[in-house]
Amino acid sequence: MVMEREMTAKRSESAIAEIGLLYKEHYRQLYLYALTFLSNEDEAKDVVNDAFEQVWKNWQKGDCREQTVKGFLYRLVRNLCLDILRHRRVHDRYAQMSLATSNLQDASNEDVMEFEERILRLRKAVDELPEPDRSILKCCYFKKLTYKQTAEELELTVNVVHRHMVNAFRQLRQMLKM
Repeated sequence: MVMEREMTAKRSESAIAEIGLLYKEHYRQLYLYALTFLSNEDEAKDVVNDAFEQVWKNWQKGDCREQTVKGFLYRLVRNLCLDILRHRRVHDRYAQMSLATSNLQDASNEDVMEFEERILRLRKAVDELPEPDRSILKCCYFKKLTYKQTAEELELTVNVVHRHMVNAFRQLRQMLKM
């Protein structure tokens, strides 16, 4: 029992030393790699530290092999950076939408009426589309289905759905030209 604890302690010390060496060897390169994605020093540091934390957790479980750690670290840093960029994009879209709605609140009655008129013209144009363009467009935009889901629901192929969407948009652009 005592020998087992000693062996576990030695393995843990060895793992700490190996992770420390790995950290010293690759931190700077990974940091610069993350910085190319994020252009923010603090976020890049956080991403690299999170990646090493993940490696440490895997190392403790015995899931890491020394030969694959470097590639795993780069892939992990890239994926963490992409997650941050996706989050930024969602945040930016929300900010734009919020700004647009606040602008609408400040808009004059004339602007609001013009906006409502445009919406009515668009609805009328959609209703005037020939079938199956109209039903496919409604599935994709009003029901918020993907092309694949729309194809399954209407028993069509994805390519047919795509082709009808292209046709619908072309027709709507022509109908709404002024």
